[in-house]
Amino acid sequence: FEHERAVHAAEMEALRRTLQLEKQTNKENMAVAEQSAEAELQAVRQRVQQLESMLERTDQQTRDRGIKEIQHREQSHRMQQELEESKTAAALAAKRSNQMVQAFEKESRALRQHCEKIETKTKGGGLSSMKQIMY
Repeated sequence: FEHERAVHAAEMEALRRTLQLEKQTNKENMAVAEQSAEAELQAVRQRVQQLESMLERTDQQTRDRGIKEIQHREQSHRMQQELEESKTAAALAAKRSNQMVQAFEKESRALRQHCEKIETKTKGGGLSSMKQIMY
């Protein structure tokens, strides 16, 4: 009976030690798992930061391109307006120039006619040289 009791006690001690070893192993495994999970979490956080940074740069580049496109359109619109204004100014200048030429031609004809009348009255006197100058 003593022998059985001693065997039973030894078995119980062996089980207790096995249980302690399993607990210790579980603790160690949990610590390793926690460290591994923490490292993975840190890597994921770092990757998220990288992606957020890339996204921010991309967004900024997109905004910059949009601003440049808007500025280009505005500049193009201003240049188009200036071109239209220049065309209008050129047309008005040409019209004024034509009016001045017509007025000059009219005045020139009137002066020629006046000279011809004077010449006719004086019958080709000294005014014929003036007529040559006018023509």
